[in-house]
Amino acid sequence: MKAVSEQCTDPFVLKRNRLKYYLTNMTHKLYIDATDLVHWSDRTESQSQLPNLVRSLIIGTVPKINHIGIAAGEGVALPGYDGVLDVDAGNAWVPDGASVWEMGTTKDKKGKADGDYEKRKGEPGDEVDPSETTFVFVTSRRWREKEKNEW
Repeated sequence: MKAVSEQCTDPFVLKRNRLKYYLTNMTHKLYIDATDLVHWSDRTESQSQLPNLVRSLIIGTVPKINHIGIAAGEGVALPGYDGVLDVDAGNAWVPDGASVWEMGTTKDKKGKADGDYEKRKGEPGDEVDPSETTFVFVTSRRWREKEKNEW
């Protein structure tokens, strides 16, 4: 019988397994980079796991959360925003106050962001005041600075 460390030598599989471990056990530090996220984004499971990662990062970096609602797993198929958040004080990645979140792992990140923004701008929902709520789009793909500035 092979030792666990000898079972797999494929670098992609090893990185994917590290990411899976990170997503299920956020108490341990693992170092992943943008390339790891891009490769992970090509997997179907990333669509349902990205919200878990985002929720864990918010919980781990924002000291006082008044409300957090981010569906993950099979919940990503439910209608409505991918996330709703209210915090007293955010940080560099989380805005202060109320925010609504949309997330995507698709290669067409601009198309996804545009579509989600236009949809939500036209129908923000009864409980969302657009004048007091920040729209946040999260992608696990690389988005070059020039592309982001144009968006």
